[in-house]
Amino acid sequence: MASEQVVLNWVKAALDQKGVRYEIVDREDKTQFVRITYSLDCKLGQATIFIFCYDDYFNVEATIKQTADDKNLWYVMEYISRANDGPPIGRFKIDFDDFTIEYGTTFECKDRTGLSGDLLLSVVEGIVLYMLEKYGDGLLAVMFGYKTPAEAIEEARTQQ
Repeated sequence: MASEQVVLNWVKAALDQKGVRYEIVDREDKTQFVRITYSLDCKLGQATIFIFCYDDYFNVEATIKQTADDKNLWYVMEYISRANDGPPIGRFKIDFDDFTIEYGTTFECKDRTGLSGDLLLSVVEGIVLYMLEKYGDGLLAVMFGYKTPAEAIEEARTQQ
């Protein structure tokens, strides 16, 4: 099995190879994770990506600056539940302590022979950022009460 450090080193090398700017953050438990800030092509503006490395997989999680408020929290939960109703390539979730909204996915890397910078960026950009951009404008419309969750989902799914 790959160790966490081996997976982290692969992630750093892949990001370096692709010229992605990132920072390594130390955790209290002496492990590290990667943090990247991306601009988004939607009204959310930007997202912070976190890559957490483990023995044989890595998690890619994105958070956005905007948070749900009490007034529309139920509608936001409905919207992200509807957004999650599809292929299981990741999931939106809400942190009920601070109402931040995240999107994340997990990628298994027990057999690291096929790992490359292209693969890592396809997970980060091709899945995580894509989903934030696809559903971001609808999320904001629901957060601010401009659309119902059903209306916002329908619009997000019909746009190219």
